[in-house]
Amino acid sequence: TSMKNMFLNCQNLTVLNLSNFNTCKVKNMNAMFKGCSKLEKLDITSLDTSNVTNMGSLFYGCSKLKSLDLSNLNTINLQNADYMFCNLYKIEILNLSNFNTTSLISMKGMFSGCQKLISINLSNFDTSLVTDMGWMFYECRNLISIKLSSFNTSSVKEFDYMFCGCKSLNSLDVTNFDTSNARNMRNMFWGCSSLITLDLS
Repeated sequence: TSMKNMFLNCQNLTVLNLSNFNTCKVKNMNAMFKGCSKLEKLDITSLDTSNVTNMGSLFYGCSKLKSLDLSNLNTINLQNADYMFCNLYKIEILNLSNFNTTSLISMKGMFSGCQKLISINLSNFDTSLVTDMGWMFYECRNLISIKLSSFNTSSVKEFDYMFCGCKSLNSLDVTNFDTSNARNMRNMFWGCSSLITLDLS
């Protein structure tokens, strides 16, 4: 039921074949591939993640990955996505259009440190249960725009450092953000030096 830390800090691992893994009963994949800094390819298309509730730090620090096929990743029961894609330094595009986030509670630092990320699709995200979005896009230096019009932030308490260091961001629409339960917005827009306007009305 748990594969937590399974390949944690296997820093010389370059190839990983998971094609015969039966993961139908796995609930915890926290930090499963964290620190696999020499992996250049990772095929997770055969993994059954339908029962996984924790994918926190799943790919954290897989800094040589240039692409990641998430099309078969079943996230229907996912509650924790904290730092899931953190420090994927070479990833330019993340397509999360198939993600089911109806059970998601925390997205803290989910994309932080994705310095080359230029495109991200979050249009299908249901964030109605999410309480923490802190550090979510921290240091995503190449993101020019992020469409968050579908985000429901009525339950979010933590917004700290959410867009901090997004120095290429030239448009950001947060007009639909409900901040009635917010308790922390520290450094939320710190370093967004390309933003010309910001509607917080």
